[in-house]
Amino acid sequence: MNGVISVKTDTVNHLAEVVFDDSKTTVEQMKNLLAENGYAVESVRNERSAPSADAGTDRDAQPGMPVMLDGSASSDPDGDISKYLWEQTEGMPVTLPDPSAIQPEFTAPDAGTDGTVLTFRLTVTDSTGFYSGDSVTVHIAGKPEINTFDDLKIRAVIHTVEKGPIDAVWQKSGEDLTQGGHRVIYGYFYASPDDVNWGSADNPDIFVKIWFDAGGRIDVNFFHVSVPGIDVYSDYLNDTNPGQKGTATLERRYIRHEYLRIVNAR
Repeated sequence: MNGVISVKTDTVNHLAEVVFDDSKTTVEQMKNLLAENGYAVESVRNERSAPSADAGTDRDAQPGMPVMLDGSASSDPDGDISKYLWEQTEGMPVTLPDPSAIQPEFTAPDAGTDGTVLTFRLTVTDSTGFYSGDSVTVHIAGKPEINTFDDLKIRAVIHTVEKGPIDAVWQKSGEDLTQGGHRVIYGYFYASPDDVNWGSADNPDIFVKIWFDAGGRIDVNFFHVSVPGIDVYSDYLNDTNPGQKGTATLERRYIRHEYLRIVNAR
């Protein structure tokens, strides 16, 4: 038998261990070959070891951001990994443009306010057909909605050069009730210093004024005061209309959303 380098025997036809080194023969094939020749065998081992898959460490990602899977730490004792294959095994489906790449990329999906978990399995195969697998988990953050008054929700996403789109942080400045019974809430969104080095609670990026008219109208006013483009969102949950979205830029600094509040809806 080609490639056999060690045989330990108990009896003539009983082999306790067979060790071989053959790049073209798998352990299963060697077992079948021995059985066909009338040998009973307890252990068969190929010195040509299987590769070791390494799918990288688990990581966190923000919606809309590129995520790179990394199988570059995978290894093979013989240095001949011939195939990489990434497959998603859990979570909201995403598209891998090239699942056979060592480091494929995908865009983190919008996972709502709760976020989601995606799991990917990497299988690496060497030139002899030996393979192994490993998995990695990507935690997609939820998009927080800021409850400013009853069932009105607002949110802002700042487009940055450094990290792409990031969720802005809401800072309420105050509220008041006018003599006419109109309620006003005001504040601003800013970039978190955890995301960009210029982010600060003392550096507003977009001001917000919310006007709850005594007659039931709600005005949500966004005033852009920063350089990056800022997506703004609002939604009044007590009506049947969908939420509204706009993008404030240097050319279009003011965005207004309007709703009709159902008084005493509850």
